[in-house]
Amino acid sequence: MHGGDIYRNNISHDFSVNINPLGIPESVKMALHDAVELSIHYPDIRSDALVSDLAEKLAIKKDKILLGNGASELFTAVMMHLRPAKTLIATPSFSGYRRSAIAAGSKVARFELKSEEGFVVTERFVDTLSASEDIDAVIIANPNNPTGKLIEKKLIERIVKCCQIKGIKVILDECFMVLSGQSDGYSMIDMIDCYQNLLIVRSFTKTYAIPGVRLGYLICSDKELMKGIAEAIPEWNISCFAEKAGVAALKEETYVKESVGLIAKERKWLSDRLAGCGFKVVASDADFILFYTEVPLYEMLLKKGILIRDCSNFEGLGKGWYRIAVKKHDENKILMERIEEALNGA
Repeated sequence: MHGGDIYRNNISHDFSVNINPLGIPESVKMALHDAVELSIHYPDIRSDALVSDLAEKLAIKKDKILLGNGASELFTAVMMHLRPAKTLIATPSFSGYRRSAIAAGSKVARFELKSEEGFVVTERFVDTLSASEDIDAVIIANPNNPTGKLIEKKLIERIVKCCQIKGIKVILDECFMVLSGQSDGYSMIDMIDCYQNLLIVRSFTKTYAIPGVRLGYLICSDKELMKGIAEAIPEWNISCFAEKAGVAALKEETYVKESVGLIAKERKWLSDRLAGCGFKVVASDADFILFYTEVPLYEMLLKKGILIRDCSNFEGLGKGWYRIAVKKHDENKILMERIEEALNGA
């Protein structure tokens, strides 16, 4: 169901997971190393140091932040607390949304993004919400995974406003927002005080290349709602390793700027070359690219030690759709060389 299965394959280059191509910052590595000595103690049950630093970074109050053992724990906790009878999810999208909704006993309704529209959320989504009488929760991502497309902020706000009027909660996944480099123009964090029905989920995983650490956070201005969600999360869910890594990561401003620049440059380079191979490439704003080809590329590249994401199991896609992460230029060159070899029968 996910990328990154390097444990059951002989892989030299993993393009199936979308993490920062610059790898873990040295300061974060040191923080993880230093946390070994702290592991004799229980972690801070409130994670005060990290919550304080995060609140300052985002210019919001601490009581609007809830930490999670990765974004996946937060999606599940939100849904387990809300227990929505019916949840609307824009597809194709991350399978964890559906998983968390079903775990909470919710029926799932699909809003299908259209290939001919570039898999972008449009006004059709607002029209669907306006006409619906039985939707209790909405889950959307900005930018979306696996399409990589950003949704205009004005449209997101229209969706949230429509949902507010109808008593619908909006769970907005912004896990790839930072690496898009366009947070200022697209993120809804600065609007969090305006909409109590809005819940924003973000993760340290992608931005700082630490998926194995498991660290995410939820932002919401409804105190009672946040209290209820917190009660659905186990105590001590944030390890001393995760908190120390998070505190160190938030200081890495230069690293983030360099990452955003590298990703934008390499994303264009890869997109152009994939299109040059005759593949249908979906325009992306994120650190990954979705494309279509009738060539059985997953199997062909796996034989060459390269893992890409077969997206045939995403609802709304199917056989022939693949996703690749944007990496450093040397790695991207290797990927394209192997793809060209595969196409030429080598």
